[in-house]
Amino acid sequence: MKMKLNKVSTMLMIVSSLTILSPVANALEKCHSFFGTWSTNFGYLTIGNDHKGTYTYKTSNGEVTGKTTGNAYVCGMTYVGTWEEVFNGKSTKGSVAFLMNRDGRSFNGVYTRSSPQDKFGVWNGSTPKSR
Repeated sequence: MKMKLNKVSTMLMIVSSLTILSPVANALEKCHSFFGTWSTNFGYLTIGNDHKGTYTYKTSNGEVTGKTTGNAYVCGMTYVGTWEEVFNGKSTKGSVAFLMNRDGRSFNGVYTRSSPQDKFGVWNGSTPKSR
C-alpha cells in the first residue's frame, strides 16, 4: 500500500506542475466535478456519480475507478484511481491521477501502467459533453 501511495503522490506532483493555478480566487467561483463525458487523448471518457467510468481507446474498452477530492486548489478537484482495459485478449492496468483546471472544462492527468510492463504517460481531457 505504501508503494501505491508514493506513486500516487508522485503522479499528483507531476500533474500539479503541468497546471498553473492562481492562488487568488473569486469567492463566488463555482466548483466543478469530473462527472460527465470528456474528450481525452485516450478517446471519450465518461465518469459517473459513483466515481466509475468507461472509455474506448482504439479497439479496446476500458474502465476507471477512483475517488475525487475537492478544493485543493480553489475548487481544483483531483480524481485518483485505477484503470483497466483489455486489448487483444490481454488485460492492461495501472493508476491514474487527474487535476481539474480552474475553468472546470479541462483537466491534466498522468497514468502509470503496471502490467504487462511499467510505463507512464499523460492523460488529458477537455470540454465535457454534459456542460
